[in-house]
Amino acid sequence: MCSVDVDFDRSLEISWRTDSALRRLHQPNHESNKAAGFISLSALSSTLACNAKKLLRQRLAEVRTKTFIPLKTQKTMISELAEDLIRDYRTNGMRSIGDLEARWEKHLKPFFGERRAGEVDGSLVTKYINDRQEEGAANATINRELAALKRMFTLGKRAKKVAAIPFIPMLKENNRRKGFLRSKEHDALATATAKVGLWLRAMFELGCTFGWRKAEMLGLKVKQIDLLAGTIRLEPGTTKNGEGREVSMTLPLKVLLTQCCLKKAPEDPVFTREDKSPVRDFRKTWEKVCCEVGLGERVCPTCYPELQKQTLDADGQCSACERKWKRQQLKYVGLLVHDLRRTAARNLRNSGTAEEVIMEIGGWKTPSVFKRYAIVDQTDIRTAMTRLEVKQERDRAEAAVQEQAENLGTAKQFGHSLGTAAPKTVQVAPRASAPTAPTAPVN
Repeated sequence: MCSVDVDFDRSLEISWRTDSALRRLHQPNHESNKAAGFISLSALSSTLACNAKKLLRQRLAEVRTKTFIPLKTQKTMISELAEDLIRDYRTNGMRSIGDLEARWEKHLKPFFGERRAGEVDGSLVTKYINDRQEEGAANATINRELAALKRMFTLGKRAKKVAAIPFIPMLKENNRRKGFLRSKEHDALATATAKVGLWLRAMFELGCTFGWRKAEMLGLKVKQIDLLAGTIRLEPGTTKNGEGREVSMTLPLKVLLTQCCLKKAPEDPVFTREDKSPVRDFRKTWEKVCCEVGLGERVCPTCYPELQKQTLDADGQCSACERKWKRQQLKYVGLLVHDLRRTAARNLRNSGTAEEVIMEIGGWKTPSVFKRYAIVDQTDIRTAMTRLEVKQERDRAEAAVQEQAENLGTAKQFGHSLGTAAPKTVQVAPRASAPTAPTAPVN
């Protein structure tokens, strides 16, 4: 057996038509071989024929077991698959294309960009996960990046650029929603948002009432609000799930939206600032308002959350690590705009609204997703226990009344009550007195 270190994939043209190729090796220039794309040994010396036969047997075995990877697919780069995925997002008008491009450029490209698709396997993906976790990325963030990577391979296999989709493990997410507003917090935040402007006050009320997403609220136009009918309409294609919705306004919300729509054309946005410019991003304004009412705070991005008791002075210096931060570098921790969506879900559920109706109002497509928003806290549990006690007392009272009624009916039927025989009354005759002796007359 000869052994020569040669890159056979560059020297041989491989195909897998039939096993009879082994019998036609001595005819490398045969027309059938050329048409079928079988091995050509013209570029090899006779000393390499044994290795060529061995490689051919290996390739044919891979074909039979469906593990053969053509040379073309072996050269496919991850960067090429990423370009195909971004093009697919752009073609289908996916609004999250900006997020996809950011995930690719910032995280996926530095690690996978220069690798071939055939190099990616479970162990390599696990290494990527470990690197991202060391950087402080959350499991949900890593999963979104891995989902994009998996989608690249799915499109690549559909286009026959990759032979198989590698195993890509996903991490467990703790994505149960927690933040929501109580009654007192709602009133305090309503007052604070009104000081900023009518647009923020109306948007705050809209989010707490219907639980709509931020993008859905910012995209509202005047023509979508029917003040006479008292309804708001979201057009199909403008929502996350692509379905339209129509809801009836509450009185406070109708008053606020009426003021927002004054002197505006049908195509104008509903929420505009004092200078009539449409509201695009109000994250900084929201964080400032929440910090003012005690529903949020600025923390050290290095020490939090390990050292939650760290404080910042007026100059932005951390009491734990003693590092001085600029305001834009501090991390915000507190109530989010998306928490209004959870607040609406909780309030609607507590009001007795059916789950199907709540999902229709807020745009939840599946019950599994909605249940992550229907928040239950200790107050809800205490209220439930109180209701249970009241019901048990009522049931016991009703049972006592029913038992008394049944006993009364039995008494009327059998002439006695409580299931006991009435005591018999015995007439005792008076005892006869003994005859008295006649007395002698007194003279």
